[in-house]
Amino acid sequence: MTGTRLIGYAHLRQDPSDFRAQLARLRLLGVAEDDIYWDHRASQAGLADALAACRPGDMLTVTSLDRLAPSPEALEELTGVLIDREVRLNVGGLVINPANEEGRSLFESILLATA
Repeated sequence: MTGTRLIGYAHLRQDPSDFRAQLARLRLLGVAEDDIYWDHRASQAGLADALAACRPGDMLTVTSLDRLAPSPEALEELTGVLIDREVRLNVGGLVINPANEEGRSLFESILLATA
């Protein structure tokens, strides 16, 4: 898709080497250095900045789903934000469009599995 930007998000919880691995993986997935946002521990400011940077058609990119939302409720809320902003989600190379039936089904399965 022409004009699609990859917006990356990483979340440092404990292990700095894991954080470095997330950043390296985001770069391998094609996210430009200037388009990577991150948080440390419980902060969500970087995620808010990443979402603010997303335009319709862009793709929010994370290395794994657990980096994106701390709870099923947070993931459900984030899904609504992605749909409203017309942003797809790239989880380690798997692209999910929560605005279409297949993407919604996948998100519902994920939410059920994490509840």
